[in-house]
Amino acid sequence: MAVQAQLQALERFWPPVQSQRALGHAVVSGRSPHEDCDTGIDGKRYCLTNRQERFCRIFADGQLKLADAYLQAGYAAHTRNRKTVRENASRLLRQPKIRRRVAQVRTEVLATEEALGAGIRTFVQEGLMDLADNAASITVRLKALEQLGRMAHVQMFEPAGRVCR
Repeated sequence: MAVQAQLQALERFWPPVQSQRALGHAVVSGRSPHEDCDTGIDGKRYCLTNRQERFCRIFADGQLKLADAYLQAGYAAHTRNRKTVRENASRLLRQPKIRRRVAQVRTEVLATEEALGAGIRTFVQEGLMDLADNAASITVRLKALEQLGRMAHVQMFEPAGRVCR
C-alpha cells in the first residue's frame, strides 16, 4: 500500500513513472480469482477470499505488524482484545496458501521498488550530467560533478573520516 501511494505521489512530479506504470512495472496488476487456488487432496480448489488477499497485501507491504494488518484487512470487527487478534492473525498466517501469497506479494513489491529506484537513479544522473555540462555557474557545475561522484555505483567520495580505495 505504501509503495502505491509513493508511486502516485511521484507521478505528479516525475513523468517516467507513468511510462513504467503503462509497462506494468510499477503497478501490481489485477489478479484473477482463480490464480492462487490450491488443489486439495480431495481434488477441490481452495482459493483466497477477498479478505485473505487484502491481509496478504497489507502484511507483505511491511508497514504494519501482523495484528494490525489483520485488523486493517477487515477481520475481528467484533473484538478488540489484542491477544485474540494476535492469535487469530498468527493462525491465519500459518496457512500455507496465505504464506505463499505473502511471499509472492513481497516479491512483487521488491521488484516494483527496484524498477522504480533504477528509474529514479537514471533520472537524477541524467539531470546532474546536464547540469555539469550546461550550468552557467561554475559552482553549480562543480556541485553537480560532486553529486555524480557520490552516486552509489561511482562512490568516489566517502563520508568524512573514510578513505577512498
